[in-house]
Amino acid sequence: MMIKIINDYHVTHYTDVELPEAKTPDDIEDVGFKWGRGSILFKDGTSMEGIEEDKESEGDCFKRPLGIKVTDEEFENEIVFEEG
Repeated sequence: MMIKIINDYHVTHYTDVELPEAKTPDDIEDVGFKWGRGSILFKDGTSMEGIEEDKESEGDCFKRPLGIKVTDEEFENEIVFEEG
């Protein structure tokens, strides 16, 4: 029988980013991040690429999950093992 183990983490992280001259937060259409690298898309169609998160706290963020659950493949039977 195949099961799924779901680890819930709560991680908040901020990155300081200097916007291009004459740009403000109101000019931002979208922000994306994946694996610590991000980009900003501005409403005028320009973008800012290569934004990197600070990696100093990376190791501790995922040390201990807030919750651990096990469920079957259909997500019908869920068991909570740990709540943080």
